[in-house]
Amino acid sequence: MAPSTRNFLVGSAVVVVAGLCTGLVAFYGGALSGREAARTEFSYIPSDVTAVGFADVRNIMDSQFRQKLHEVMPTGAEKDRLFAETGIDIERDIDTVVAGLTGGDSTGAVVLLRGRFDRNRIEALATEHGMRQEQYGGNALLVGPAVDAGIDGGVPAPHVPSIAFLDDGLLAIGEVSAVRRAIDVAASGASVTGNAEMMRFINTVQGSGNAWMVGHADQVASQPQLPDMIRSQIQGLQWLSISADIDRDVTGIIRGEARDDESAQQLRTMLSGALVAARMFGEQDPRAAAALNAIQTSGTGRNVELSFLLPATVLDLVPSASPTPETVPAQ
Repeated sequence: MAPSTRNFLVGSAVVVVAGLCTGLVAFYGGALSGREAARTEFSYIPSDVTAVGFADVRNIMDSQFRQKLHEVMPTGAEKDRLFAETGIDIERDIDTVVAGLTGGDSTGAVVLLRGRFDRNRIEALATEHGMRQEQYGGNALLVGPAVDAGIDGGVPAPHVPSIAFLDDGLLAIGEVSAVRRAIDVAASGASVTGNAEMMRFINTVQGSGNAWMVGHADQVASQPQLPDMIRSQIQGLQWLSISADIDRDVTGIIRGEARDDESAQQLRTMLSGALVAARMFGEQDPRAAAALNAIQTSGTGRNVELSFLLPATVLDLVPSASPTPETVPAQ
């Protein structure tokens, strides 16, 4: 299997949790009727999960915003390679995605894809690219060869990607130990639905948009690419949730619950200051200014809230990936 496909199988939950709510991953994504994740999917998510994400991929793919995004983004070689190696067509086969992340890296990630899948094609192509078939807990699995995922604490950290065929029209993908655990969780009933605190936050975002994420804030703060100033403020949060509705525009709300009132007030002050500075730099472009003016901060007590509206016209600020006449190589 090519590295990009391995990374997809092992790390998709990270993409879903960290990226789907921005609307940009909509280009790579494809519903259940309505905008709620099915309880069937939740039954495979462990009770000690640290983050849960959902996307109504079909709804996002059909949105006007995604069509506009398609005009300015590349064609997606990794999407094409995934289809070539597993037979899974992200744009056409997938209706919804539910992802659970346990721990701080992708080894604890399980991604549940609901859609229409040609099992024979997936098995044939995956086997051709080095995956083997096995049974676990009454489910058929495709298990790949170990992937070198780098160094963890000075020790090589190999990952073993896998695909599991669960209920009709439901696939689980992720590191094999995480997928096997998901099957065990469904059998035992020890799922996220028994985690009252996590479900409290999930219930606040269910139905609020076609993509959402909830999780422990320290998982966000641990990301190495995060600026230190923002990291120091997020560390004052206990919970973080994001919900987005990707349609003609992208509207959404980011909510945080801090450890105490003081931490929340510090974060609200930092966000307000950052918005003032951003508006000063963006005021010369009406499209950027309109988008920045649509971002509002609010909240009281331990709660911090930031709402936003990203119009499709903002994508006009992104340079097109299509070659211009000047950049097309001479024949």
